[in-house]
Amino acid sequence: LPAASIVGKGWLLTGWLSILIGVLKVMTSIFFAAMSLATNKTVDVTQRAKLNALVLVGVSVAKAFGPVFAGSMVSFCLATLREGVGGYVTFWVIAVIGILVSCKAAKLEQQMKDLQ
Repeated sequence: LPAASIVGKGWLLTGWLSILIGVLKVMTSIFFAAMSLATNKTVDVTQRAKLNALVLVGVSVAKAFGPVFAGSMVSFCLATLREGVGGYVTFWVIAVIGILVSCKAAKLEQQMKDLQ
């Protein structure tokens, strides 16, 4: 982890990573709740049950394939790249994916404003 090389070792590192994981879990819950509320406003009242079912399937698939993708990427990077580089490559790949998803979400928000 890049944070592990910056902070150091011991209890400070454990505390930092625990706080970071807790914040990420809270933000993930907030994200999925906000997306459910936003998508509920886009359909007619009679279609909300179908939409919520599709959202639930999408969340389940994402939560199932996320660890598979991350585990495969980490094991590939750590096994094939030089020592010390694999963790940084893994971090930057995940960061770039996050940035791309954020850009796509911003475009969708703009498209929703244009439709209204």
